[in-house]
Amino acid sequence: MTGHRVLAALAGAVFLAAAPCAVLGNGGYVPEIAFPAMPQIPLQRALIVYRDGVETLIVESTFDSESPGVGWILPLPAEPTEIDVADPGMLTTMAVCLGPEVIHDLHDVLQWAFLLLIFLVPLALKAALFEEGVRLLDAVFWLVVCLFFLAMLGAAGTGGAASSSIRVLSTEKVGNYEVSVLRAGDPGALAAWLSKEGLTALSQDANAIVGEYIEDGWCFAVARLRRDGKGTATPHPVRVVFPTNRPVYPMRMTRIAGTVTHVELYVIAEQMAASERFRTVCADRYAAWSVDSEEDWYRFAAHTEGPFIPPFGLLHYGKRAGLFNRLWPKGLTIFAGADTGLALGQPAVADLLWDGCIVTRLEANLPPEAMKTDVWLGLRPLRAQRESVFSPRGRWQTAESVLAWGAITLVLSAMVLCNRRRRPSKMGWRVLGVLLALTLAGSVAAAFSRRVVHVGPSVRRWEAMEQRSAFCLVAHAMVADGHLHGRMGTAKLAALPAEMIDRDMLMPESLVNPFTGQRVCYERSPGNFFVRTINGSKWLCVYDRHGIEIPAVELPPPSSDSEGSTLEQEKRNEFAE
Repeated sequence: MTGHRVLAALAGAVFLAAAPCAVLGNGGYVPEIAFPAMPQIPLQRALIVYRDGVETLIVESTFDSESPGVGWILPLPAEPTEIDVADPGMLTTMAVCLGPEVIHDLHDVLQWAFLLLIFLVPLALKAALFEEGVRLLDAVFWLVVCLFFLAMLGAAGTGGAASSSIRVLSTEKVGNYEVSVLRAGDPGALAAWLSKEGLTALSQDANAIVGEYIEDGWCFAVARLRRDGKGTATPHPVRVVFPTNRPVYPMRMTRIAGTVTHVELYVIAEQMAASERFRTVCADRYAAWSVDSEEDWYRFAAHTEGPFIPPFGLLHYGKRAGLFNRLWPKGLTIFAGADTGLALGQPAVADLLWDGCIVTRLEANLPPEAMKTDVWLGLRPLRAQRESVFSPRGRWQTAESVLAWGAITLVLSAMVLCNRRRRPSKMGWRVLGVLLALTLAGSVAAAFSRRVVHVGPSVRRWEAMEQRSAFCLVAHAMVADGHLHGRMGTAKLAALPAEMIDRDMLMPESLVNPFTGQRVCYERSPGNFFVRTINGSKWLCVYDRHGIEIPAVELPPPSSDSEGSTLEQEKRNEFAE
């Protein structure tokens, strides 16, 4: 049989292979997204903004206690000038938007390697086995066959003072906390004050740490939290502003817990932040983008990793004309990294940024012995970077990809060396041997990579888009029947996902945040929802992967017999409105 007949027979086999694919095809493949799973150890997150000798510290802490009353002591190097509640969605937004690149799904890479191998292997065999070798006509003929095969696959997939040694500087209500700022003359005085306030006395180790802070001239912000339940809790973050000559994150008091603590610091400053105890997950210079039109949106999407859902894809389902311009605030500014393409669009976060600022994410798992000193952050010239990690599946797919593309290189080399010669020379065999060794070494190195993280439940992009659209569609239906309206209080809005499930309007899996793996919640952060006032009307807003606020469902005033809290109650309960 001649080489031409061999290629014709292989072409027939390809057509036969493509036919069942057309019958069994179940839609085009969309890559999955994945996110690092939450560490199963105590967690602390803080956002630090440092500019002109003033630090704004937004701190959140997860704790596990059986006591409904919890005291939280935050040492500060200077008396704070402001203490306030921070938007609960800010730190979630920073965690999602500034995460490492998770190499999880390389199906597209493997798919193209497979298709190239289908094209190249028969040509390489012809070059090795037949004297006429591979001619241009052979390559064109086989390319047409493979393109027809690819087209068939594509068609198949369409679809007050307490002690003489205590000076209380201020006491105020801050959200769920009552915060007192005080200076102590000695650890015993602070312990007595805590006892008088109904909080547990400090241990001997804690008193020693308090003594160190007192010697250094620090003051203390004591936040007392009152809650109804027990166990693990993550209260809303607290925002503290104070002067300091260097950005700092207080860590010595955390040593009292005696456990390994996962600490994430997000630093906004004029330069890149660094600490010897922390690794840099990402760092970049952020520029302000003005997004006032669909064209601006598409330019922004091309520069960044791409919006997950275009805002005009949710606006009133078909009443898109004019709504983008009417609802999208003029002068809306979104910040995007110049080199990494990471973006930050959550309104409260964007208010802290400025054009040309540098945002750094630092991360560490700190044992007690690593918390003997506070985290004083150094500022240095920017070196833009973003950490890359593998999911367990991504690691093996990376190894397979190296092997597949290495095989393509080998096949191409064999075609060149064997064409019209039947066998390569000794030098040719050496070249093929070196290429084979490099391919195997690269594949083994990828398979045994240690930069592997556990990931949350992965989801395909189109599934996340359908999920968000379904949420908005159900919200529209609830508006129509009067169960969702503009005077609902925070508690009822927070219970909205559970109500959707109880009324069999959505399945539980349809209300899982694709960026966190948790239940969709009432919070201004990626994948969640919130109610905002826009142009005098209440709108249910959803938040894309960058935290950008997208008005999706207009909430009308309730009818006279509708249930709901008053506007005054709503204003008292909502922090970020």
